Amino acid sequence: MKVLFVCKGNVGRSQMAEAFFNYQTKKHRAISAGTDSLPAYAGRKIGDISDSIVSSMKDEGIDISDELSKQLCESVVNFCDLVVWITNKDAVPSYMSKKDIVYWDVADAAGTSYEFHCKVRDKIKGLVSRLVLDLG
Repeated sequence: MKVLFVCKGNVGRSQMAEAFFNYQTKKHRAISAGTDSLPAYAGRKIGDISDSIVSSMKDEGIDISDELSKQLCESVVNFCDLVVWITNKDAVPSYMSKKDIVYWDVADAAGTSYEFHCKVRDKIKGLVSRLVLDLG
């Protein structure tokens, strides 16, 4: 199974989910993308964008500093079997109408404290763990 995690900027939530998913299972694979990957973020390393996100994941033994922010596009969606949507439901593009989509309600930690980033990380870790169990 190929899973796509989507958030707004592909800097925090979807990057964390992708990393946790790929760390927890070798049977399935995940990628991530953002609906609004800002030109300032697109193609940049997460380590160059957010110290809080990178540090919170390093606390879990996972280094995402070299991962790149990626823009959501139809070819990425077509590559995946399941989409996990972690941002505004109104931002779902029409080309995804035939995809299986799971919606997660996880707050965006952009501009918040390191402690809040850790709370978001922990919530995502739990959701990913349940998803990995459900997928077998």
